[in-house]
Amino acid sequence: MTLNNYYLNKKGLALVVIDVQDSLVKAMRPEVSEFVIRDIGILIHTAKTLEFPILYTEQYPRGLKRTIPFIRRALETLEPFEKITFSAVRDQGFMDGLSVLGLTQLIVTGMGSHVCVFQTVLDLLARGYLVHVPQDAVCSRTKQNWRTGLALMERAGAVMTSTETIVFQLFERAGTDAFKAIAPLIK
Repeated sequence: MTLNNYYLNKKGLALVVIDVQDSLVKAMRPEVSEFVIRDIGILIHTAKTLEFPILYTEQYPRGLKRTIPFIRRALETLEPFEKITFSAVRDQGFMDGLSVLGLTQLIVTGMGSHVCVFQTVLDLLARGYLVHVPQDAVCSRTKQNWRTGLALMERAGAVMTSTETIVFQLFERAGTDAFKAIAPLIK
């Protein structure tokens, strides 16, 4: 991996939020999901403020329910890509939505680190995307599965990072109106 892989480019970047759904959130430890959901919210707010695209998925919503209200409100009018494949990339609708954007870099967040997030990241890397995964904005039902997912994604070539690292890198400087709007969220 080259040093350039660690730089984020707002013009070629999108945020991908994987399966933050009611049944999956309830399966997570509350003390974990609370912080993961908060950090995903921060990343959504960042993307909206800096005006780069957001895509989000729902895994089999009939069984796993819809995206939780906090995240749906943050996403406003965006519609989810419903899927039954674990990897969002293997869903044609998602790939059609992503391909038309002409991007090179993605920030991938969501649930679960070792299944849907991992498989999506792997397939994105295989298609040549540079993928950043904020470790504090992904989770699994167990800490071991979370660690396994992170380790596999990193070995495959994803950049492991954190929500604050992404936010500060993308805003580049303090004192701007945009940064002042997000600063209270990261305290």
